[in-house]
Amino acid sequence: MQALAVALAVTAVLAALPPSWLMPAQGWALGALRPGQRAAAGMVALGRQVKARVASHFGNVAELAAARDVAERLAAENRVLAERLASVQRRLATTQAERPAADRALLRLGGIEARVLGQQARGYLLRQKLLDVGRVDGVEPGALVLHGAAVVDRGEQHGVEPGHLAVEGGRVWGRVVRAGPNTAVVRTLDAPGFRDVVRLRSPRGAEGIVEGTGEMLCRIRMIAVTEPVTPGDEVLAGSLAGLGAPLPRYGVVERVEQSVGAAHWDIWMRPALTGSPPEKVVVVRVEP
Repeated sequence: MQALAVALAVTAVLAALPPSWLMPAQGWALGALRPGQRAAAGMVALGRQVKARVASHFGNVAELAAARDVAERLAAENRVLAERLASVQRRLATTQAERPAADRALLRLGGIEARVLGQQARGYLLRQKLLDVGRVDGVEPGALVLHGAAVVDRGEQHGVEPGHLAVEGGRVWGRVVRAGPNTAVVRTLDAPGFRDVVRLRSPRGAEGIVEGTGEMLCRIRMIAVTEPVTPGDEVLAGSLAGLGAPLPRYGVVERVEQSVGAAHWDIWMRPALTGSPPEKVVVVRVEP
């Protein structure tokens, strides 16, 4: 209250003074007030900056909170996926451990049992044109089954394909050369044109190519003279090696010869399966 009274008195005195007296006082007053004005203007600018920074801070805080929520959600999803993966891996490991060693191979051998058709049945099939070849292929009745070939009663619908070996009692009988829907043509191993990779049951396990000759003995080529080969060595189906199963037998080495200057042996093999065609065979195929 005292300050207000003093201010009113000063105002009344200034109002009573002549204008010429007031000019110096106004200049002095303006000079005295100018630092305060500057300070006030600075405070206003500082307030605006603080306000902008506070608003920006709260905006960054909101963005940071949203980012943290996303990170936490992704981390939770990753934990769930990791648990599922670990569970699947444990089940696979348990299943793999329970399976026999032969079943754990990437590939394994399977068998399709088939009956060998007799001459009368083959003639009937040819007359009925139930095979997948005919006149369009240049085949005439009576010419489909040549010397050294036979027909079995399994075909493509049973998983039989060209190249599969036909085995009886662990002994190779021949190879499928053509497969129809329900029958297949097998070329026996002693027939001309038969070829396959073989492996000798010997310390070094030399490999070569067996060929049918149309005679009692088959011929084995491409085994170097540096490999030890003796009559009586067993000959196995090398094309099926590495599949975790005993290899079928082709026969035994009957005779070994070396031509002058030749780099490979001339080997003659006696087939393990001879005589009349077997009644049943197993068509061996590779299964995943």
